[in-house]
Amino acid sequence: MLTRFARSFSKLKIPEGYSGELKLYKTGFQTFSQGDNIARVGDKLLFAETSGIVWSRISRDGLFVEEGSEICEVIQFPSWFQTLPLKTALLFFGVYLVSLVPKSQAKEPYPKRIRKDLKRLKEVMCQSKPEPKVEGFLIESPDLTAEWINYLDQPMSRGVDIVYGTYGIGKSIFMQRLCHVLSNSQVLRKYSSTKTQFAPLYFDLRTAEGEVWKKFCSKLGVTNDSVDKKVLFEKCLEELNKEGKKPVLIFDNPEWILIPHDNYSEGARFIRNLVLDLTEKRLAKVVIVTNENQFADRVRSLRLIDQDCDVHEFVFNFLEGEEVIKWMNQIGEIHNNSVSNEDLELFMKYSGSLRLFEKFCREKETDVRAFLQFFIRREITQTRGWIRRSQVDESELDELVKPLFKDSKMKLPYQMESLFSGLIEDNILRKVSPLYVTFDSRTSESALRVYFKEHGDSEFLKELINQIKI
Repeated sequence: MLTRFARSFSKLKIPEGYSGELKLYKTGFQTFSQGDNIARVGDKLLFAETSGIVWSRISRDGLFVEEGSEICEVIQFPSWFQTLPLKTALLFFGVYLVSLVPKSQAKEPYPKRIRKDLKRLKEVMCQSKPEPKVEGFLIESPDLTAEWINYLDQPMSRGVDIVYGTYGIGKSIFMQRLCHVLSNSQVLRKYSSTKTQFAPLYFDLRTAEGEVWKKFCSKLGVTNDSVDKKVLFEKCLEELNKEGKKPVLIFDNPEWILIPHDNYSEGARFIRNLVLDLTEKRLAKVVIVTNENQFADRVRSLRLIDQDCDVHEFVFNFLEGEEVIKWMNQIGEIHNNSVSNEDLELFMKYSGSLRLFEKFCREKETDVRAFLQFFIRREITQTRGWIRRSQVDESELDELVKPLFKDSKMKLPYQMESLFSGLIEDNILRKVSPLYVTFDSRTSESALRVYFKEHGDSEFLKELINQIKI
């Protein structure tokens, strides 16, 4: 009978067309009437459509919220309920709350079908992950592996770790293998004495373009289309944490889901969820792997609460050493395309991309110099295009870039901002701080040295300068 005038608990959600920073005007146990201002979202006010009482807040002031975000729990009443004498209203309200207790106690925490999907997610997170499949033997990079295990073993905190590195230098393979190591206690002991039980997951976001949460959970085996995938995955992480396990989520190729200049796309919401929900609640460590040197700035542009603390950048450097040379020799043997030690050193000095070396061997290329020159020339063409479009004074530009070739970095010249923004956008340069830039890769360094005729002691670059008319 009581439900005729008091409805059960409901969660107040942000309606369509609203997004921005949240400011709540009604908090715990405060009543509201139809038409009252409950909250402000960005520059828009949110008005009550019925009367009721705020039971508890879900989102805090200052948080960025958008359509569908839950901000508080409310109990709604007809408007005449508030006209009752205070004692009478409290009596009705108390009886109503008591009437809810047996119902909530008898109710299962999750329906059977949802429980099945939850169990499946936990199994996927906790199962041993295989080593990545590669040609030749797998480059282990033991020191780098140990460093990452030590880093991930630190207490969870808010924010995502963005690992950036140029194309083809082994980021994805390394992260897949790290996932394998973290998920196998016997292998983990080779690199660390930690007692932490990791629950890692590597996921390629190219397979989730479009409806990201739905496709992500479907790939992990969730079959129930009626359940909120984000909420279900959060429940999975919560249970893993209660069981003493530490979830580590590694997402690769995020540029496939994040549309440029659109902070409200499905991909943008997914990235914000990772920061504002999963890491804010200390549910998981989140690592994002990308080729784009500006991806960290793209994430910062999503209007997060603390741009400096929410995004942590790591540069993935070129893999080097005897293990890498051994792998290159093996790839050459597999494809019957042996490469001399001199040419191997040349390739590592002016490219360093393991994927390009594999391409060189697979396509039966024979001239390492010509192969390298092709990719250097391609970046020279991009550089020339940006310089001509910007219509800068080239003699002035020559003077400005000299520190780049002397110290491998230079102060960002804001009088030529459009030019240097273009070079950064095309992954020819990258920022090392808000004020300084450096070469994005060994190939881009070679291209810029050739364009500005700064070959140093390199006979290879000197030869290329003589061949190309700038």
